[in-house]
Amino acid sequence: MVTPQTCHNAQLTCYGVQWRMKSGDGIISMVTPQTCHNAQLTPYDVQCRMKSGDGIISMVTPQTCHNAQLTNYDVQCRMKSGDGIISMVTPQTCHNAQLTNYDVQCRMKSGDGIISMVTPQTCHNAQLTNYDVQCRMKSGDGIISMVTPQTCHNAQLTHYDVQCRMKSGDGIISMVTPQTCHNAQLTPYDVQCRMKSGDGIISMVTPQTCHNAQLTHYDVQCRMKSGNGIISIITTPAFQNITHQL
Repeated sequence: MVTPQTCHNAQLTCYGVQWRMKSGDGIISMVTPQTCHNAQLTPYDVQCRMKSGDGIISMVTPQTCHNAQLTNYDVQCRMKSGDGIISMVTPQTCHNAQLTNYDVQCRMKSGDGIISMVTPQTCHNAQLTNYDVQCRMKSGDGIISMVTPQTCHNAQLTHYDVQCRMKSGDGIISMVTPQTCHNAQLTPYDVQCRMKSGDGIISMVTPQTCHNAQLTHYDVQCRMKSGNGIISIITTPAFQNITHQL
């Protein structure tokens, strides 16, 4: 979801067709003008867009759009949107998981804004009714990966389900392990320490990464979500102000 100011800041006024909201099929994307240009989003207007109804967020690359042929799977290939779950799936996942039958059972709780991708087997193995909050992880390249109960056990996430995550109030999406929580001291860095990778995946970073990347100069990468559910692009002055206040 974007505000007029966000559109203006990102030069989205030039991409009025690609950067839009359409609530019909639950496929959602957040893109920058460069992504729009690279992805040739005019032929991919179904895949690469926002959805206004439930706050679902999904990010795809042009290759994903091409490989997944999302135009054929825009209805079937998704999770139920009623609870605001964020999910990114391929047609193969839809086929294997038979998501039409598992749209209620096979998903994560949305209370904390965590993004996850699950199959029915993962749901069965992980007994997600018991692990719906705790069982999450983030891979090294910023891709959200699926997890097993063993991962939950190894990370001891059951003890870190409250501490080891980003604050849900600002809608920031991130997935961390207990060690990441400890190392990054995320409680003081929950707003400012974010970046966006080149392929549109939102990755989780440590304070050191924020410092090294000089994110104050990267207003497109550095994002936060306001209390009203709008995802904004932070400009350099705004980011500095937020950092200063914190």
